[in-house]
Amino acid sequence: MSTNWTIKREFSIGDLIAVAASAVAIAGAWYSIDRRLTVVEDRQIQQKVIDAKQDQEHVQLRTETLETLREMRTDIRAIRDTVRK
Repeated sequence: MSTNWTIKREFSIGDLIAVAASAVAIAGAWYSIDRRLTVVEDRQIQQKVIDAKQDQEHVQLRTETLETLREMRTDIRAIRDTVRK
């Protein structure tokens, strides 16, 4: 068995087509990845806006709940004081 390798210094049309096809495939993959990343980045921006709005609503609802509980406590104390008299 001979293991002598030789390299020819010539290009064929098939070689050029293979290089061109590889270049097109790489460019297509790059474009696809770039487009997907753009979509992900846009969704992250939208999600940040949604999160901020939900945080504000949470704080507002918490404040309203605490105020309602304080009012209920005051009303219960008033009823208790009325019943005790």
